[in-house]
Amino acid sequence: MKLGHVCITMIVLLLNLSACTVSQLDATHHTPTTIRIGILKPIENTFLVSSHWHSTRFIAQAVHRGLVSEDEQGNLVPMLAESVPTFENGEARWVPAGRSGEKQLAVTFHLREGLQWSDGQPITSRDVEFTYDLLQQNDFLFSPVARSIDRINTIDARTIVITYRPGFKNPHYNQPLGEALYPAHVLANLTIEQIEASQYALRPVGAGPYRVSEWRYVGDPREILSPGVVSVLPDELAPATQIITLETNPYFKPPPKIGQITIKVIPNENALVTSLYQGDIDLIAEGSLSELPNADLELLVNEGFILERKPSLRWERLDFNCLREPFSDVLVRKAVANAIDREAIARAACGQEEAVMQSWVSSSSWAYTPVLLGYRYDSHHAIELLEGAGYAIEKEGPARRKGESLYIKMCVAVGDKRRQHVATLIENYLEAAGFEVSIEMVHPALLFSSPGPLLEHNYDLALFSWQGEGEPDGVELWHSDSVPKAENDWWGDNFSGWSNPRSDSVLERAVSLGLQEERQKWYTVQQQIYAEDLPSVPLCEYPRFAVRTPQIQGFRLPKGSTPSTWNIEEWQMLSP
Repeated sequence: MKLGHVCITMIVLLLNLSACTVSQLDATHHTPTTIRIGILKPIENTFLVSSHWHSTRFIAQAVHRGLVSEDEQGNLVPMLAESVPTFENGEARWVPAGRSGEKQLAVTFHLREGLQWSDGQPITSRDVEFTYDLLQQNDFLFSPVARSIDRINTIDARTIVITYRPGFKNPHYNQPLGEALYPAHVLANLTIEQIEASQYALRPVGAGPYRVSEWRYVGDPREILSPGVVSVLPDELAPATQIITLETNPYFKPPPKIGQITIKVIPNENALVTSLYQGDIDLIAEGSLSELPNADLELLVNEGFILERKPSLRWERLDFNCLREPFSDVLVRKAVANAIDREAIARAACGQEEAVMQSWVSSSSWAYTPVLLGYRYDSHHAIELLEGAGYAIEKEGPARRKGESLYIKMCVAVGDKRRQHVATLIENYLEAAGFEVSIEMVHPALLFSSPGPLLEHNYDLALFSWQGEGEPDGVELWHSDSVPKAENDWWGDNFSGWSNPRSDSVLERAVSLGLQEERQKWYTVQQQIYAEDLPSVPLCEYPRFAVRTPQIQGFRLPKGSTPSTWNIEEWQMLSP
């Protein structure tokens, strides 16, 4: 980390010697009709049905649009829909479900008048229905809300009624189909695999304010898109590996304020900062400077750049496999929580110990209750807990029970240098407490594959990051029905296999359509149950930030995972 700070300091010094200010650099290298964006991770395509990585979502929000989206405060705002359906405005209502006496939730969306795809064809309710059919082809990315849809009725060209199955009470009812609609007239009769392999994935017909005019690789795209490419270029002057140019969609109304957007994939953080200082880019996208020390961020501010910072809701987690020994024993799980120094881990991963999480719910959420304060770094207590679980602590080597060593395999998601450092810290902490740890580095695409180590519960400990949401929605994470298994086609995110009937019951009350104050009480109870059973140890929450020149106006970084391009049509570039 210190090396990074030295590199950034040298960049600033060299550029200051040239007597250039940020404004002067901007004036030399661009016109106010173009914004140039630097991003760290490679962009595979724009097709959200097959890829949900943030770099894909970042560009997809510029060329696609969904019915609704979240703004910078996490509030729902209409996009292609005229309004956000709610019970208050009458567009969400309960309807009878046949003769059973049950009720179903019916939600009506009205498309805005005059909507057109980027090829000039009208956007209609048929496209909404088609998007739902398309999403069903990818079970892994098929959301619990979309999965709960019973039927879609197209009333007319602009009106759609989505009816959910009886019993559905999820507060995400007005976000059924994600961040993009897809054109039936272009993609009908094609499979996801065919679309992904076609030019559409790179140059789509979309409903967003921009369309792709150029998609260029600098080098072999097979190498650019391969795992680990981000960490193999140490040179702070590393060139861009992808250049994607966006032009305005002539059918998007009102038209975007900026005529052209250029996105450069620069797979090195120092190179991104150098490009910003030299005036080659105007914005470093969120998620691209995650390993930059806080001191370097402050240095950028001191040099006149604008640092946008929001809660990311993305957290680092250490999951236990509760379905097999040794972590089927809650005492052993609690021993791990006391054996590791979460404050030191937060400093290593997030740059500040204040980022330590005290629940699986983000501290920025309305549902948050700090329930993990009792788990503090105490190796002596960790050893006591292991002894309580029947382990004999040896003077040298791992603890033993019934003649077997306390051996565990920890799967670690690769692709982040900080996580590799955290994994080493955890290994050292646990071995000091009596564990024998074997680390297995796994690419995220394999770790989360269906089936794979997490879904098949083929691990003891798993270290990876998780993207939370403004609405906690703990059912998919912690309900026993969400444990992936062959019987449910490996569906669900309860990777630990945790099953607690009381937690299930409380979650069903928390994830409902009741008043937020009432739901908050149930979330508090569930977090307390979680802390007592401890199926996972939340480590820290990552900050979210982007860096831009002061000339960019209208940029509004959302909290959570929504890409900053959600309102890209409102961005402006002032003359220096």
